[in-house]
Amino acid sequence: DYYDFIPLGLDRWACVMGDVSDKGIPAALLMASARSLFHAYAAPDLRPSLVLERVNHDLVATSHSGMFVTAVYAVVDATTGVLQLSAAGHPPPLLIRHPGREVRVIKVRGLPLGILEEAPFQDETINLQPGERIIFYTDGVTEATNITRELFGAPRLEAFLTQFVSGSSGQL
Repeated sequence: DYYDFIPLGLDRWACVMGDVSDKGIPAALLMASARSLFHAYAAPDLRPSLVLERVNHDLVATSHSGMFVTAVYAVVDATTGVLQLSAAGHPPPLLIRHPGREVRVIKVRGLPLGILEEAPFQDETINLQPGERIIFYTDGVTEATNITRELFGAPRLEAFLTQFVSGSSGQL
């Protein structure tokens, strides 16, 4: 699993979360390659879907291992609250809206990176209001199990987030 914040200028940041389909050294090398590509292509004038297209193109051209990367890539403008995002086979981000702490699933679709050279990606734009939160996570959260091997699951994560009224991201 990987996450990163890439500065794009005054009060603008790219946020990336990703996960490789395998484990071990080959997976770590693929994620390191993906990280480098995200940093190389991150630019304030590129839509998130275009960044994913470019990263995907390079991963398809260089990776022959059969592994792939799921990712969500977002650009946030802290001054305006505008968030643009795109996803590549990654669990959908969650938006905690006010009032009532409604949790909304942000449905952005796209194939994982490194599979098909011509994979299409879509953008979603969200106007964040003060106090609203966007939650990125990997399947490590939803596939975590308790002592009886019951999955935590996406519905339980969403229910938990509706109850999280205040506090920092660290407390969450």
